[in-house]
Amino acid sequence: MEQAKKFYLSTNGCPRRGLDTSRLARYVELNKCKITDNAEEADYILFISCCFRKCKEDECVKSIEEFKKLKGELIVLGCLPEINLPILKKLFGGKYLSTKEIDKIDDFFQDFKIKFKDIPDTHIFKSHPKSIATDKKFAYLRISFGCFQKCAYCAINRAVGKFKSKPLEQCKKEYKMLLDKGYRHIIFHAENVGAYGLDIGRSFGELLEELDKIDSGLNIKWEIKELHPVWLVKYSEELKKLIRSDKLALLQCSLQSGSDRILSLMSRYESIENVKNILIEFKKINPQLKLTTQLIIGFPSETEDDFNATLDLIKEIKFSGVSLFPYYDAPHTPASKMRGKINEEVITSRMNKARDLLVKEKVMSL
Repeated sequence: MEQAKKFYLSTNGCPRRGLDTSRLARYVELNKCKITDNAEEADYILFISCCFRKCKEDECVKSIEEFKKLKGELIVLGCLPEINLPILKKLFGGKYLSTKEIDKIDDFFQDFKIKFKDIPDTHIFKSHPKSIATDKKFAYLRISFGCFQKCAYCAINRAVGKFKSKPLEQCKKEYKMLLDKGYRHIIFHAENVGAYGLDIGRSFGELLEELDKIDSGLNIKWEIKELHPVWLVKYSEELKKLIRSDKLALLQCSLQSGSDRILSLMSRYESIENVKNILIEFKKINPQLKLTTQLIIGFPSETEDDFNATLDLIKEIKFSGVSLFPYYDAPHTPASKMRGKINEEVITSRMNKARDLLVKEKVMSL
């Protein structure tokens, strides 16, 4: 009898790529192959890449160089093939697929009877990051795929492809399934969570309302991740309802800058003041609500005044956690072609000042 092939799966990615990795593992197992924790004994190595910033791209390069030394056939998946194909081809002459093409993995394993498109989405993965909102067991509910917004610095939309919402009934079915399994802490996740429903005649507000009905009588906590400020403003009333009921434990809204001028260059939104006021109101409604954000330091032409506006934002909103990212010239983005690039020494100095402020304000660095 032929021995089952062994697969080693690895990712350096965000939770969405973690869920993709978990789904791939299920695909492999249902096709009667084995998952191994030892890359050296694997027949195939699936590396699901993430490179939304420079340090992540560097991680991808290092991982690919290490995996190439092993006997197993390396297949590179995820965002690197779309975001920086030249660097991938310089490193590697093997098979690859970008995130938006992942269903095509069946072409590489034509003897597999169960096709990848028929594998349901997953809700947990091996290397779960710790939630800052609770230490309870939690699961993800991915409500859509892809992104249509064109932030000037971001190449991820190229990698993840066309925006596609899950049908509302499918989201309700998956949510009920998680409740039936005993999960009481659910994290809503997607590349663009607030855009849910735009392509299917539904809305994010409608989704929240429908899911809220399902868990009546249960002590449920929600986290909402990757909420663009546009949707924060649009659905502020629906979010207030969840905050008042103490159901919403954490909200992540990536503001990226405290400067209206920089936000305009980023193609994000018009006014930070409106968004800031909404977040401050949320905290007044429920001081226990965890607010987190991401901030980019050193975007092209960022002045000291622009940077100080970002520092002021940290002081005023009282975030629970902040992710600070030095600006990264992602290939083929509008920002990569902008003038006024900030010197790396200046960016490092500003990053250090921002980190010092987080310490002073007792804000967790994420």
